Amino acid sequence: FSFDYNSWPSRKNPIGVLEAFAKAFPGNEDVGLIIKSTGAPEHSPQTRALVAAAAARDSRIRVIDSTLTRAEILSLIKQSDCYVSLHRAEGFGLGMAEAMALEKPVVGTNFSGNTDFLTDETGFPISYTLRALMDGEYTFTDHQSWAEPNVMEAAEVLQKVYRDPELRRMRAAAGRTFISTQFGPENIGRLATNRLRQVLAMLENVAKSV
Repeated sequence: FSFDYNSWPSRKNPIGVLEAFAKAFPGNEDVGLIIKSTGAPEHSPQTRALVAAAAARDSRIRVIDSTLTRAEILSLIKQSDCYVSLHRAEGFGLGMAEAMALEKPVVGTNFSGNTDFLTDETGFPISYTLRALMDGEYTFTDHQSWAEPNVMEAAEVLQKVYRDPELRRMRAAAGRTFISTQFGPENIGRLATNRLRQVLAMLENVAKSV
């Protein structure tokens, strides 16, 4: 799991990931959780303290907050067996998409931009309930809502991914195929070209009507 403290940790929800990991693997299973974080140290001291405390209690949890190169980030994903994101809201979901492109199974909240590529066929979407934002959770809160992922379900799915290597392999392969075909340079280039042609046609029609 990776996130930026500058992008509102309440939105990225590292605490949810920690809770799911603890519920999925309460014993001495040979598993580990890597949390790659970035962002200014003065941001979200309370969340930082909770993450650090969880890592102090469980030696299987490793927090990396140093700056890594692009190659090092991709290498970290490649060395992992699974990528998890129990976000409450996302944009595109780049971390999840990159993990899928590297043929890693992805467990993620079934909400926001990642629903364009994370499905029951390509990964492990986690159910959620919508809830109102609380004061201080995000820039704007009035009349806004976001997802509260089902942590217990996420824990059960993490156990399934851990116990079933064949299922893990099949979903990861399907995810990689989907990302490479639907979000590869060729298809994105074609979509962009078609959209630019549509915009150009609209501008030409406007010019003719003037």
